[in-house]
Amino acid sequence: MRVLLLPVGDETYAVELTALRSVVGDPQVFVIPTAPPAVLGALNLRGEIVALLDTARILGVGTLGALGFAAVVDHPYGTVALAAEGRPQTAVLGQPVAAGDLHGAVGSFAVGSAVVTLVDPAVLVVPAAP
Repeated sequence: MRVLLLPVGDETYAVELTALRSVVGDPQVFVIPTAPPAVLGALNLRGEIVALLDTARILGVGTLGALGFAAVVDHPYGTVALAAEGRPQTAVLGQPVAAGDLHGAVGSFAVGSAVVTLVDPAVLVVPAAP
């Protein structure tokens, strides 16, 4: 399975390339004053306004350090962008090494000599309960 690797802190997360719409380097983010803490703001992607999410916060592993890139993914509720600190790269997932223990994590997989956690944006990002 081909994925996009998203560096977040000391960890690397991955999303399937089939869900990926675009990668934006050094995105210009517009603050949304009443947004929840997991929403860093919004960006304009060729005329479409897309919510930019703090990937670390929605995974429950802290908060994002410096914003470097945004991976724009299709989601059942619309398009969203996941923030990454470092430059995303494509890779092919190797063997599974562990089950996913984070909300939205499918599992951990070998990529070369590293281990990355595959996330499912459809599970990771859910609407807030009314």
